[in-house]
Amino acid sequence: MPNPLFSIIVATFNVSDTILSCLNSVQAQTYKNWELIIIDGGSTDGTVNLLEQNVQWIKYWESRPDKGVYDAWNKALEHVSGDWVYFLGADDRFASKDTLQTLVELIEKHELALSDLICGAITYVRTHREEEEVCFPELEKFPLQMFPHQGCFHSRDIFQGSRFSQEFRLRGDYEFLVRTWINRNKQLKINSVNLIVAICNYGGISSSAATRLEAFRQTFSIRKMYSLSPYSKDMMLFGVKSLLKHGIYMLTKREF
Repeated sequence: MPNPLFSIIVATFNVSDTILSCLNSVQAQTYKNWELIIIDGGSTDGTVNLLEQNVQWIKYWESRPDKGVYDAWNKALEHVSGDWVYFLGADDRFASKDTLQTLVELIEKHELALSDLICGAITYVRTHREEEEVCFPELEKFPLQMFPHQGCFHSRDIFQGSRFSQEFRLRGDYEFLVRTWINRNKQLKINSVNLIVAICNYGGISSSAATRLEAFRQTFSIRKMYSLSPYSKDMMLFGVKSLLKHGIYMLTKREF
């Protein structure tokens, strides 16, 4: 696979203030063998106009009401033709114009072409605090913990006959990988690369203090469903932290 094709999927909904930064980071890639698929949930804030202005870069896009990000991802998967599938947040961006080129070189150098999942790091940005935090994938903690999807490149084969569940609107990506791991007799070829893939705004739908408690509940349900130690020490700590952060947010209505 000397010149792999990357299918980049972006789910959007009323993101006119960030979508251009996201699109520009894709268009600027020095590695050009990619396709961009955008599923918009029926935006009314000008997002659709911005997509229309950049249609020459987009393989496929649509704008109609959906049932959330995992529904959008499932729709997008019907249009991919790439060797690798990557999900980029509408308010995120590639860390560098050379991200995909560097990844291709690392795949070849370390013979990772047969991986099911290749994971790099991401940089979280807290704009109101002017802080950055680099998050590296901890593969040894899977399946008890997930890695940020913005750093992960999925082999297209992993989606054959399988899609994201809409039951878990905050943890659907985690449930998908655990389910796939179970269905493959607890065997997934997951590798990491020393590469910062994306820059992400902290406080997305699954990481913000406002939804942290629900994210814990869904993680607990998934681990219980697949017999993955739902009552372990790390889960209880996760629960306590989620409860505290959610409580502080409800009192102050401020992310931290």
